[in-house]
Amino acid sequence: HTGVRPRVLLCAAHLTHDAMFDWSQKDPADPWLPHYWWRLAGLYSLMPSSTAHQRETIALVRFHHYASAR
Repeated sequence: HTGVRPRVLLCAAHLTHDAMFDWSQKDPADPWLPHYWWRLAGLYSLMPSSTAHQRETIALVRFHHYASAR
């Protein structure tokens, strides 16, 4: 089986989350932010861990923040 291990995927998602946070700080008006926060939340929702669930919640809050700012 050549699937991605959950721990590796979670680590990559954390790196993406951190980069998204930095991106959000540097360019809060970027119209792509809501889309990518939504996608990241969806990725976290597929992971069975409490850390992923917490990060999913954060990503959804950011999605709603940037989507409502449009």
